[in-house]
Amino acid sequence: MRRALCITPFSPLPPTEGHRKRILSTIVILKRLGFTIDLLLLSRDYHWHRTAGEPQFAALRELADSFHVVPGDYLVREDNSDWGLDDWMSPSFEAYVKWLSARRNYDIVFCNYVFLSQTLTSFPKSVCRILDTHDRFGGRREMLLQNRSRLEFFYTSGREEAIGLARSDLVIAIKKQEEQYFRMVAAKPVVVLPYVEERGQAAPIPRRTSKSKRRHGGYSTRRSKSSQPVFGYFASSNWINRENFYQFIDCYKNSQWFRKGERFKLEIYGSLCNIIERNDDAYISRGPVREVAEAYDNIDCVIIPQEFSTGMKIKVSEALSFGSPILAHLHALEGFPVEGDALMSCGSFEELVERCFAVRAKPMLLETLRKESIVVQELLLKETEAAELALSVFIDERLPAICIVANANALATDQIYFEALQCAASAISGVARVSLCAYGAPRIAIHDYENKGGSHINEFWTADAPSELENWIEGRHAWLMLILTPDCTLVERVRSDGFGQPSQILFFVDLCNYVAISSTASEVVLPINCICVSGRPEGPAGIPIWHLRWLPWSLSFAGALAHHVVSDRGFLFTRSRATSNTLLHECLDIVSLEPSDNGTMSLPELVRMLLITRIRPRFVVDETGFAPQYRLILEMLHLNGIPILSTSEEDRDFLYAGGIADWRISSLFRHVPEVTAARHAPDWDHSGWGVLRQRIASLKRK
Repeated sequence: MRRALCITPFSPLPPTEGHRKRILSTIVILKRLGFTIDLLLLSRDYHWHRTAGEPQFAALRELADSFHVVPGDYLVREDNSDWGLDDWMSPSFEAYVKWLSARRNYDIVFCNYVFLSQTLTSFPKSVCRILDTHDRFGGRREMLLQNRSRLEFFYTSGREEAIGLARSDLVIAIKKQEEQYFRMVAAKPVVVLPYVEERGQAAPIPRRTSKSKRRHGGYSTRRSKSSQPVFGYFASSNWINRENFYQFIDCYKNSQWFRKGERFKLEIYGSLCNIIERNDDAYISRGPVREVAEAYDNIDCVIIPQEFSTGMKIKVSEALSFGSPILAHLHALEGFPVEGDALMSCGSFEELVERCFAVRAKPMLLETLRKESIVVQELLLKETEAAELALSVFIDERLPAICIVANANALATDQIYFEALQCAASAISGVARVSLCAYGAPRIAIHDYENKGGSHINEFWTADAPSELENWIEGRHAWLMLILTPDCTLVERVRSDGFGQPSQILFFVDLCNYVAISSTASEVVLPINCICVSGRPEGPAGIPIWHLRWLPWSLSFAGALAHHVVSDRGFLFTRSRATSNTLLHECLDIVSLEPSDNGTMSLPELVRMLLITRIRPRFVVDETGFAPQYRLILEMLHLNGIPILSTSEEDRDFLYAGGIADWRISSLFRHVPEVTAARHAPDWDHSGWGVLRQRIASLKRK
């Protein structure tokens, strides 16, 4: 299951206001795309802090798989200057996001509002970072002042907003008009995702209606019980709504009809009633409602008097979901598929007032408006479906998926193998989504992996047969499979056809040989129809080898031997005691690949000594020519500062170039040490892992 972190300054519940509805709708979309949701509320929502209780928390826990809240103070400015982009972040917000980023691996981070975009910088490139803008905030202060509205909420400069947009991989605009602006100020892909409510999400409260009222598609043309059509405005308590409403009322009161004593019946619903004055001659304030259906069930025609604002008018979508007739200012319909000559679209407040009186005089126009609403709703649903598909495709193609096929038994019992796998996952998790498959017996669960300290993965699953790996490959466009287990049936499956795409199968020879030594002394047969990855720069004739000179050991284990007791003796790594150099038997402890050798230590016994008795060798002599079974141990010992000496002349150039050997055994025989400076492992960009990461990056579809 893919995992998404949704970061928001507002709770999506209860969905009584437009911004909460939008946040809830995107969470629903992510869940529909197959993501589990972690909800992080970095809240400066004073009203929610004051009123939220256990019922709200329980509802949020039901909505998301996990729920986190970090409260913050409500912020206001004392001057008229712009907010800085990150002024609404706080040290507590930043610290919590970093803690969550280190604790869990996410496939995507979905950030709501540009003023929280700093949170996106806490996640690696392997995470798909999406920013839902909601509104355009660059230049918002100037827009508010120009329309004589109080400065409220967040506003910043276009330059600051561009910085925030650049922190994301994908920008979501709520309407096409803002898409053009975002593309202009930031070189980022932009998807327009309109807000839409489906009728099933908000059904009207059932009530008895007169038989004389015609019904269309489950809705009556007239819903109120009044003798004349009732016009309604449902809005929240912000000053943009207030100023637009007052300007509309001024046009209404200055109209020729109003001066003649004619009125149309206008009712106001929502928290806007808390910040407007009473004016019983022009409108009736009904106040907030518990359920939005209470308002729409008593309104015959919804009006949206919005001449200036940012974002998409959620109340238009809400009214469309009820199939309500709508009359709106042209600006309020931005982002909606409305024809220019539609009856519902008004070019000015004066025209909006005129249309209201026209509908009052001819109520049959309500049917025309209702049909327009149905058409707009259907088109909006299609646009939203297309946008959701574009979002899904972007997420799927943003990063390739890497499947690490690990030996389940070694993963559960062998700490060195576990650490090597952790290092491999760490090396690629910064550029790809990591799926870990525990292959074979015993069956282990993700909590077993995490209890050992496992991390750096996005998905954990188990398999017993190559067919299950085929199922993982099916339908994927960008992927690699890293095989770290010597299972015979799996090797045979790779040898046959490389799962149909040999260039995308990487067989890690050294790790497979390390696992094989616990059950057999023989080396793993290198499969064809794949890319073999080894610590040696060359392989047998006809078998391509990717040269991975070292493992990027994690800091948790790379220096773990530094505090071990140092043995008085060195260790001799040999294939068998019979074939080893007898001059070294007296002064060295022998580690043999031959299990029947008397007086020698097997490789598993060496591992137990390192991990349990906490004794480390003073130095190691390798006379196997860097045998595959020993390479993993030699890498680990070298990175812990233990000298590695080799008797092989053939390894001379490779060992020095690769940084695995610091001294030559020939110097020891002459008793004249030729000590060279310890060679540190190269950084990732100059190692085989850098090549692998580049290969992963090349998988991305252009």
